[in-house]
Amino acid sequence: MQYSRVMSIDYGEKRIGIALSDEMQIIASQSFVIQNSENAIAEILLQVKNNKVSKVVIGLPLTLKSKSSQMTEQVTEFAKKITEQSIIDVVFWDERLTSKMAIGAIQQLGLKKKKGQEKSKIDELAATFILQSYLDSKK
Repeated sequence: MQYSRVMSIDYGEKRIGIALSDEMQIIASQSFVIQNSENAIAEILLQVKNNKVSKVVIGLPLTLKSKSSQMTEQVTEFAKKITEQSIIDVVFWDERLTSKMAIGAIQQLGLKKKKGQEKSKIDELAATFILQSYLDSKK
């Protein structure tokens, strides 16, 4: 049996939160943030290759009324670029409220960091919540 990982992406205009599953695709086991730059897609595809990722789950930002927004269009365009540059399977996953969940988790842990570090941690945790939600739905 061959195992592979699933990657999730929490897209942001400044930072991109990324989470990786374990090889059995049960739990989100790693997470980190990259800067959203002209090299972001190349960095993501390098992580896909190095971590044997078989699927990328991209958080789709919808409004609370399930409507598209300007950010929804940006995320869709970003996903299109990934699929144009690779053969990786890309799926969208509802990311509503994941940033609020991440902020709540940080507050519960009592973490007090510099503002920039806190925002990176929120992006990282949001990607983790997206991935775990996706993985749980497949059980």
